[in-house]
Amino acid sequence: MRRIVWILLCLLLTTLAAAAQDQLTRVEHQLDEIEEFVSAVRELNALEDTRVLFLSRDEAAAYLEARFHEDYPPELLEKLYLVYRALDLAEPGLDLGGLILEFMLSRIAGYYDAESDTMTVILPSDETPLDGLAAPQRMTYAHEFAHALQDQHYDLSALAERWSNADSLDYRLALSALVEGDATLTSSFYFDLFDWFLEQNQDQAMSELEAAARAVAEPPDNLPPIIEAEIHFAYVIGTEFAAQVSRQSDWADINRALRDKPILTAEHIFHPERFLAGEPPIVVDPPDLSAILHESWTLVYDNSVGEFYLRQHLRTQFSSDDVTGLAPGRGGSDIYLRQRLRSQFMFSQDNAARLTQGWGGDRLQIFVDATGDEMIWTWRLVWDTERDAERFTVGYRSFLDWRYGEYTDDPQCWIGETTHCVVRFSSVETRITMASDEATARALLALRS
Repeated sequence: MRRIVWILLCLLLTTLAAAAQDQLTRVEHQLDEIEEFVSAVRELNALEDTRVLFLSRDEAAAYLEARFHEDYPPELLEKLYLVYRALDLAEPGLDLGGLILEFMLSRIAGYYDAESDTMTVILPSDETPLDGLAAPQRMTYAHEFAHALQDQHYDLSALAERWSNADSLDYRLALSALVEGDATLTSSFYFDLFDWFLEQNQDQAMSELEAAARAVAEPPDNLPPIIEAEIHFAYVIGTEFAAQVSRQSDWADINRALRDKPILTAEHIFHPERFLAGEPPIVVDPPDLSAILHESWTLVYDNSVGEFYLRQHLRTQFSSDDVTGLAPGRGGSDIYLRQRLRSQFMFSQDNAARLTQGWGGDRLQIFVDATGDEMIWTWRLVWDTERDAERFTVGYRSFLDWRYGEYTDDPQCWIGETTHCVVRFSSVETRITMASDEATARALLALRS
């Protein structure tokens, strides 16, 4: 395959032209081998030549910053920040954009630019690829070439545009897991092949990997756990999804998702069998808030956030590593259900997953006042079965007991610095509201669609 290789590092070294050409040929040979292997595994042939750019982290910084501003425009950052705040996933005043950019500049090892059809591999500043790519760079290239194949066959820019039109954080995250999970699974087969190299050249490989690790800074100490959770979901849970789906039909269902059936929800990533069954999310209509909210309130989010963000919200209180029991029950059937939930929490590795496993659809509406300091929200959640709705509603009451640090006799509302209310609105629907004053929270709870 003919290729344009841009080498922007160490070209000022006093090296004879003929020797440099031999070294460049070696790099191209390595890239050809990786591309041939990845194409065979993914069962997709390259449709056009690829361009490769090798940069130091400092040299890549300008592009990464420009890419950050494209991927995270101010309106998206504001939307993310407000959803995080509403769900207790970020502190007020968090510089979300600055933290994400800092993370990108310090940790990204490579990237594929769909607009220019260029793959970039980031190298330590004191390293040159002319002597052959080191282990981390070969692994990075395998992943990025998988993205190039996705783009050539299925147009990643068009998929990104679908997310923009959908305006749903749930869809955005699920789509990221589809794309990254596919690429990570594909490149993992190359990693398996690379194990042989590690065994045969252990000292050299470990030296290369340790050098790469030292060259990459640690993520910011104040990076919110939600950002790390989103990355884990896209790359780890996304890879598990791709593995299970491809096991059923090789790559046919993954290709279909990329081509004309994009993933709609994080539920499909968590539960691949529901994706394979074609189970759509339940569309949830919003309540009419016009009788309650005056003009000073602005609607800043009105869409689904999905099972992933619901789990993360619950994890702000429930932890599989710190579970000693649940708050007191409220009488009647709740006592029995809470006892059951207590035993599940005690032995579960993922408490939040238990409560959300029957998610069917949701709609979160967030409003802020003119100052941006006060927030109210209403969250409608629809479940697959009555049992799912009851399990979640009872569990969420325990969640609020923990969040507010006290048990309340009120079966619906918890009152502190803010007021949270929750009610099982119908056999398969739960409604949650939050406001700074009790009257508004209760009024939101009673509204119908």
